[in-house]
Amino acid sequence: MRGKSTNGLMMHIRNDHNIDIKGSTDKKKLTEMGYYHGYKAYRFLKTQSHMFNVSEFSQITAIYNYDMSLKQMMYPYIMRLETLLKNVVLNEIVTDDTSFINIFNNRLTHFRQLSSGSRTYNSEMSKRLRLKSKLEKLVADNYARPYVSHYINSEKSLPIWAYFELMMMGDFGNFVSLLDTDTKLCIAHSLNTFDVITDTDGSMLEQHIFILKDLRNSIAHNNIIFDTRFRSSSIPNKVGDQLQQEFNINVPIKFNTITDYPILIVHYFHNFGQTKSETKRFVNSFLRCADKLKNELNDNNIAFQILGSDYKLKLETLLNNL
Repeated sequence: MRGKSTNGLMMHIRNDHNIDIKGSTDKKKLTEMGYYHGYKAYRFLKTQSHMFNVSEFSQITAIYNYDMSLKQMMYPYIMRLETLLKNVVLNEIVTDDTSFINIFNNRLTHFRQLSSGSRTYNSEMSKRLRLKSKLEKLVADNYARPYVSHYINSEKSLPIWAYFELMMMGDFGNFVSLLDTDTKLCIAHSLNTFDVITDTDGSMLEQHIFILKDLRNSIAHNNIIFDTRFRSSSIPNKVGDQLQQEFNINVPIKFNTITDYPILIVHYFHNFGQTKSETKRFVNSFLRCADKLKNELNDNNIAFQILGSDYKLKLETLLNNL
């Protein structure tokens, strides 16, 4: 079967999708975003069963530009945050020993706080063993890296920092979840995020890491993020409740829209001591992107499906409470 040229695709979009698309500017934009993983993917919200009621290609372009702007804006922050979290955790667990196996045996011991033989105990132990196996495989797969081969060739065990260099954010989240409660609470205090009401066991960090992991991976692989279709699991209500209380936001934070994610990012940088001016620049840049999308779409129904009708209230309240 023969494929369609860009001109053919434009005709298909006009005739079969009833969307106004014409001229060299639209042709260049369609070529840039692509038809199958671009144009078609930006026509719906999260799933193809929820198609946008658009009539102009400029509206698809507005959504595409918004998505690209989000990734450009959020990428440096999400990468900085991943590094910050890893460094704080690493700093806490190496106070007595840098040996991975000793840390594994003496720090990744949350299972001891569960009833032996229970369903939760068995699940935790399985996760612990899978993580160990995964990290050992990472070492084998990355033998060619100088800092890995140095230790292997010297017949020495890799220190914990080397494993942190290798592990992806999902592995990092599992690592943190397996830490004993005292260590988790010490980490929360180091991050200045400890909350005696909503985070008595220090487990909020691991919840946050898994939320941020989905976003981080989608940005890194240039996947679509504007409608949070990257979300891989449900998010506990307590996560949003904590952020609402912290920043006096009186509307729900459910992470159903991308608007809620910068609030979580700000939670860490603000508490860890990033300057207020830099934090406000980040929030304002997100607000400008949202306002630009709303203006270019010229359709509040579509804009609020993407942003949430309360996006401005959330972000302006966040700014006022920094």
